[in-house]
Amino acid sequence: MGYTVVLILTGTAISILAANITVRRLQPKPKLYTNESFLEDIHRSALNLNNPSEVFAYVFSQLKPEVNVYPTENYYYFQFFANGSDVRGNIRLDPLTRDQGKVNFAYFAAADQSDELPGAAPLQYRLLTAADGVRLTKENMLTYRLTYRGKTVVFHLNNIPQTLPEDLGLRENERFLFRTFDESGFQFAVVYDTAAKQFRFLLDETAPIPDTLIAFANRELLLAGRRSGFVFYQDPIVPRKVLIAIDDDNRRQNNYYDGPADQLADNFITGSNFLNYAEEAYPQNTGKMNAHGVYLDEQSYPVDVRLALQPYYGYQSVNDLLEYIHDCESQLDPLACLTYDAGQSQ
Repeated sequence: MGYTVVLILTGTAISILAANITVRRLQPKPKLYTNESFLEDIHRSALNLNNPSEVFAYVFSQLKPEVNVYPTENYYYFQFFANGSDVRGNIRLDPLTRDQGKVNFAYFAAADQSDELPGAAPLQYRLLTAADGVRLTKENMLTYRLTYRGKTVVFHLNNIPQTLPEDLGLRENERFLFRTFDESGFQFAVVYDTAAKQFRFLLDETAPIPDTLIAFANRELLLAGRRSGFVFYQDPIVPRKVLIAIDDDNRRQNNYYDGPADQLADNFITGSNFLNYAEEAYPQNTGKMNAHGVYLDEQSYPVDVRLALQPYYGYQSVNDLLEYIHDCESQLDPLACLTYDAGQSQ
């Protein structure tokens, strides 16, 4: 994925600013991907994609001895082409189960974005344990060793700072919660507005921006990512960029640009602060989640589904988004309208 926020030196994470400076100086030239490689890979058929154990063995065999897990919900994403399929998935070290030696492994064959064509192949999922031959051991809070079939890979989880980014302003009723690193490469500060009772994703501009932000539809206060399709509102009251929209095609495809709802700061959520705000914003879920926003079953045991924070609009087209923004601009507080999560009314 090639995104950098933390540099590991002898197992110690240095500051985000110093890490970025060092990586820029040492960063190699971009990797070259050719159509020749794609065509050769897409026709490979030696892998049984219906066998999660076989696919995990292949993925694990391709990993470097040490890997950096940048997304803050601890997903190590991968992608490969085989059997005529674009296969995407992840290895996840869930903070609720990793100290029990459990590893989440999931993948699927991606499909075309068109609703008229067949959908993506069913998700393949396996919770790997010692019974599957994996051994996960903890070195420290953010470093784990995963061993399988005689090979060991060290997973470095992201030690992203959990202080408000420098010069990032907040409105009077906003409370800073945590910083996140999305799989798109964007980094955010997540805040909660106690008056509007809603969360917001504020762009962290102290970190490298992994996209080119351009003026959107000749609107002074709007910027859009040329590659990601993320749309930001330049707050006229407090100077900062607030995520207000994503391209809904990306959400349907479940790709790297499907929005930051699935990348919270799981390694750093403590106490009940986040849960209290989540229950206030989504009262229908009161008593149904743990401190991380993960839903609980009838025995109060966490299930593999969590509250999705989506305080942004999923637009179908530019005109669709402009109509939505126009409606919000007529409101007393346009920002509260732009960052309203439709899930709050469900």
